[in-house]
Order: sequence, then structure tokens, then C-alpha cells
Amino acid sequence: MPASDRPRIEDALRIRQWTLRTFSSPDATPPTCSAATWKLFLGAERCALPLKNVLVKHDKWREIPPEVQQLIDATAVRELQEVLSARATLAEIDRLARSLSLDVVVLKGGVAALSQSNAVALADIDVLTVPSEAQVLAARLDEAGYASHGGGSHQHLSKRIAPETLPIEIHATLILQREQWLEIAWKRLTPLDGMTVLKRLSPLDHLWHLLIHVVVQHPFRAAAIRDLLLIGDAADECS
Repeated sequence: MPASDRPRIEDALRIRQWTLRTFSSPDATPPTCSAATWKLFLGAERCALPLKNVLVKHDKWREIPPEVQQLIDATAVRELQEVLSARATLAEIDRLARSLSLDVVVLKGGVAALSQSNAVALADIDVLTVPSEAQVLAARLDEAGYASHGGGSHQHLSKRIAPETLPIEIHATLILQREQWLEIAWKRLTPLDGMTVLKRLSPLDHLWHLLIHVVVQHPFRAAAIRDLLLIGDAADECS
């Protein structure tokens, strides 16, 4: 591979700096970098969908070189597919929870997936139930065609997977959260928009959980733009 076609970390950081500015004030000129560097950036930051949305909204899309437009487009389509898959899966979980009279709370990116403006890439769907109901939901998912994958942990069951869907992770508790906080958070649950019985954490609890999850549990992701956008939108809800 010619040196000019190789991804350059320093250039990926320049793209990152420009992208962060673009989300707050979309006036800066995009940096000139190789397509390989853009591919590296998009894979690491997982923000193609919101980035394209903000560029189109502010009439800046035409300033992006055609080769880079194709990369952003292709990555944004994959991220949109994840969002649409999440919406369909949440509707299925909502139906199952209603039929079983279960209390199910959608966490993290699953909440954002139902937003028309704040959706971000997802690798899976996380839901929370009381411990006694986790296996009940898992069993019904298995009956619906999902299969257990992996070993799980003391916080969550093994993931449930099915063809053409995002994996589902059923939590019976939240790691690093004190039991007293979780008990209070259950009392502050709010309905999840567009669903009949699914709930979500209150805006403040949602923000706190995201911060614990990203900064404490997965510190290597603490500065990823995808997660910064998720946290920023959660903070806006609290203002």
C-alpha cells in the first residue's frame, strides 16, 4: 500500500477535532485527509449517521470530497440499519413484556434509538428487569426464535441473538450502582416514547448511568464521539 493511502493517526485526530467543532458550530473547513484515514476515524468514533445529518442540515455536505462522502454514506447506512433494527426489536420486547406483565427498562443507546434526531450506532440492546423476571423474559425470547450466546455475568444473562437483529442483553442489576440508588431509580422510571409498557430511566438517572458505564466500566470509550453525543443529549434532557 502506498504511504499516501495508509491511515495516519495524526490526521484522524485532525478529523476528530473538526468533527467535534462541527457538532457545536458547523463552519470549519473539513481537513484534507486520505480515505483510509477517514475510514479509520469512522470506525473508531462510530458517528457517521449524526455527522452526515448535521452536515446536511447546515448545508455543509457539498464541502466533503466525493470519495469521503461515499465512505460517510456507507457507514451512516450501516448505523441507520442498526437503529432501525433496534426499533423493531424494542417493539417486539414491548409486545412480550405486555403479554407477560413484566417491568422492562430500556437502557443507554436503546433510548436514543427511538429519537428522530439523536439516534446513534448500536452494537446491542440493553434492558433491565427485576431479578425474578430476567429469566422469564429470556425464556420468552428463546421461544420467539432467539438463542443464548456467551456466558453472561452476575449483572446480566447471556446475550440473546437472532438472525438479522441486534443482540439483546438482559440485566438483572447494574454494576457499580448502589442498591439504594437502583431502588430509587425504579421509582423514578418514565414511559418510553412510542412503546406501550417499556420504561426508561429518568433523565437524571439515565445520564448518571451513561457516565458510570462509559467513564468507569469502559474508560477506553470515554472520549469516543458516539458516546460523547449520547452523554451530551442526556445532559440536555436534564437542563
